[in-house]
Formats: sequence, structure tokens, C-alpha cells
Amino acid sequence: MDHITDALDRAVRAEQRPIPVSTGARTRFLLKSEGTRALAQRLGVSPRTVQRYATGQIKHPRADVAQRLEAAVRERWQPRVRARALRRAA
Repeated sequence: MDHITDALDRAVRAEQRPIPVSTGARTRFLLKSEGTRALAQRLGVSPRTVQRYATGQIKHPRADVAQRLEAAVRERWQPRVRARALRRAA
């Protein structure tokens, strides 16, 4: 099963634009779909820290927060493109 999920992930990534690279861009992307408090709870930081990420005052979050931030962006990044790629791959 692991080979199948890896192949599906590669198919999806081939059709998508790359996710935002900077912490600020990733945070602003997530803030469009959820509020500051919800994102702060999801990342395990304070709402003020989320605001600092978005404005660029903090550019390098802790490693665990950076992983959670990347995972959150990946799961919400271009959902229609992801769905289309999965339909084609299936």
C-alpha cells in the first residue's frame, strides 16, 4: 500500500504549483481559510506568535512548529488540482 500512496503523492505534486516557501507566506495562506486563534491552536503557539509569523517578525519557527505548518499547508494547497490528479491516477 505504501507504494500506491507514494505514487499518488508524486502524481499530485507533479501537477501542483510548489507550496509557499517562507513562513510568512505559509501563515498568510492558512489565515485566509481559518482564524488566528484556530491556526494558533493547530500549530501549538500563541495567536500573537501567528501574527508575528504573518508579518515577518519571526522568520524561523521552531522545528516542530515548522513541520506542523508545512503539513497544514500541504493538506490545503490546491484542493481541486489534487482531486483532479487523484481521479486521473485512479
